[in-house]
Amino acid sequence: MIEYEIDEYFEFHLNTQTPGTGAAVDADALPTWRCYEENNDTAEDSGNCAKREDGSTTGYYIARGQCTTALGYEVGKKYIVRVAAIVGGVTGAAPVGMFEMVTSDVAREGADSDTLETLSDQIDGTSTHTAANVWAVGTRTLTSVGTLVADTAAAVWEIATSGLTTVGSIGKLLVDNINAAISSRATPAQVATELGTYDGPTKAEMDAAFAALMTAADVNAEVDSALADYDGPTEAEMNTAHALLATEGADGDTLETLSDQIDGVATHGAGAITAVYTLYVTDTTTPIVGVDVWITSDVGGATSVAGPLQTNGSGQVTFYLDAGTYYVWRQKAGYNFDNPQTWEVS
Repeated sequence: MIEYEIDEYFEFHLNTQTPGTGAAVDADALPTWRCYEENNDTAEDSGNCAKREDGSTTGYYIARGQCTTALGYEVGKKYIVRVAAIVGGVTGAAPVGMFEMVTSDVAREGADSDTLETLSDQIDGTSTHTAANVWAVGTRTLTSVGTLVADTAAAVWEIATSGLTTVGSIGKLLVDNINAAISSRATPAQVATELGTYDGPTKAEMDAAFAALMTAADVNAEVDSALADYDGPTEAEMNTAHALLATEGADGDTLETLSDQIDGVATHGAGAITAVYTLYVTDTTTPIVGVDVWITSDVGGATSVAGPLQTNGSGQVTFYLDAGTYYVWRQKAGYNFDNPQTWEVS
């Protein structure tokens, strides 16, 4: 970063360009500059840029201003210079430079005329050993550590527990788990006293308890005895019990006929509207008897809602459906039906 002392002049150079092509071109008027202290929205100073070598250059300008305390410039502060220009009626602006205000005793040289460059050379000349040279030495001995050990121990043991917050660290584990004074724990004598009052079983008592457990042979014998004592029903008793079950109702309906009747109810549908579908031959007067008819809620025939049922002597079949659009499918040997047929029920 560029450094200036109080009362020196800052200088920043810029060149204006054509917005469309980027070619160098003079601005419509002299560009203006404004200088801002960092983190401050009010400009310290402002002015017009000057044209540089006007006869030999195009669009070349310089922003120049004096850094005085009267204008508010302060040592240690950083400043940004922003330039605005109008080219071909188009206004553009951008920062062109940044600098820092410094005192004369740090920016240039010391009282003995040593500059930063000479100081760097002097430091470089103190040793030609690189880090690799140092670590390449086979034996390295510290001749003195001063108070390093004592200072390190003090830093470790005197750290506040409030600072031990990293999860998984030794310090955090100590804080979380050793959270009471050691003196509050039971002493060895207290532990011995507590254990002394416990009257546990003797070895002989334990051996007797294990001996009393049943062996595998004992378990098998008990199972065999239980099975032998079981008096299961005879075949005759099973037949009598089966005969007591109702195989048919008072009206002679068996489970099979009841199942068929239930299936028959289900195939008519479960809607609230009695819908009669009639099927005729092409003369529209002669019914077709014995046609399998079923109803689906989709044109693809995947979801059946009623049927299949067969048409009666009048070519009719009755379904119970809710209001809506349905699709009728028909099938009988010798007939070619155009399936499905759309059926509106209302």
